[in-house]
Amino acid sequence: MIRLIDGSYVSIINGRFVKLFLLGENRCEVFINHERKGVAPFDYMKEQINLLEKRNPSMKKAYINDEILFKELAGTGTIVDSKT
Repeated sequence: MIRLIDGSYVSIINGRFVKLFLLGENRCEVFINHERKGVAPFDYMKEQINLLEKRNPSMKKAYINDEILFKELAGTGTIVDSKT
């Protein structure tokens, strides 16, 4: 999982874009492919996603959408070209 500046966590699991948005008090909103699925305990969801990532290490080869990464870097003043 990658933690973004806004406090959300993103990952790609079995070809699906998964985002956890922390609400506080161990609660998070769960989004799969940008569609809200509901609210769940944050520590449980993060643990389960980490287990899925460990079970299938080839999933780590998938890249998070460039738009998301560059949006994160825009506030830091750092420019990164991932294609070189």
